[in-house]
Amino acid sequence: MKILKIVITLLFCLSLFASGPKKGAGGIAGGTDDERTIQDLSWKELREVVRKDFDLSFSHHVVFVGRPMSSLDVCIEGDQFRSMKKYPKYELKRVSRSQDHDGDKDGYTKIQVGEEYLSFPINYKRNERVCRNRNRDSNCFYREVDVQQETMKEIKIIKRERSRNKSLEKVIHSKEFMIPYCE
Repeated sequence: MKILKIVITLLFCLSLFASGPKKGAGGIAGGTDDERTIQDLSWKELREVVRKDFDLSFSHHVVFVGRPMSSLDVCIEGDQFRSMKKYPKYELKRVSRSQDHDGDKDGYTKIQVGEEYLSFPINYKRNERVCRNRNRDSNCFYREVDVQQETMKEIKIIKRERSRNKSLEKVIHSKEFMIPYCE
């Protein structure tokens, strides 16, 4: 009987410990100490909240700088988008097969030769495929299309709600973000 009381007391204490302290009024991240709403958060704080919560994500925030990248990670330099941090730059070098450690024993390997910012024009031209037979391979041609990337983005914060059979995504907030100029 005494052991049963100890086990029950231990389980009760563990359940209190697991629930943690109750802070704030709930909100998207379980509440905050100062009970601020998501509308009051800065972009830096919003990124931190979304990074910590698996069910939250940003939508409509991608720009192209040689590869798709979040608009929160780029700035405007002249008439181009530029990444805020540097990325490694690689060159392909011919080496002996014994020094080829990239998985393919083909005699070539990538060697990092430095770092560079990624950049890409805000306005550019690309080729678009146009088919006259409902996108079948016959009777298709390419035409040049002007593309203008947006410098003002309306970024949406999406919350995933999962149940047994399905997963729903709901927009819980949207906020405008203007891509800043580089310093």
